[in-house]
Amino acid sequence: MLRKVEGRFSSALIDEELVLVDADTGQFFSLEGVGLEIWNSLDETGEIDAICARLESRFEVAPEQCRADVERFAAVLVERGFAQYA
Repeated sequence: MLRKVEGRFSSALIDEELVLVDADTGQFFSLEGVGLEIWNSLDETGEIDAICARLESRFEVAPEQCRADVERFAAVLVERGFAQYA
């Protein structure tokens, strides 16, 4: 299960872009499009399979490609400290 790490970031939605501010470093990160869709999915589920099913229903993407892309994006979120596997 992938979960957001509450308290690790501040966020603001500007137009259709989410800006995350790292609570420790003050660095800004921007999420939009599919990245924002994945991020928002974490509010409902941390299951990679469920996130992929949601994305596959909204976008034209092969299941294998979707899974690889979601796992890669999840790794970045974990690396940055915004999410963790529980």
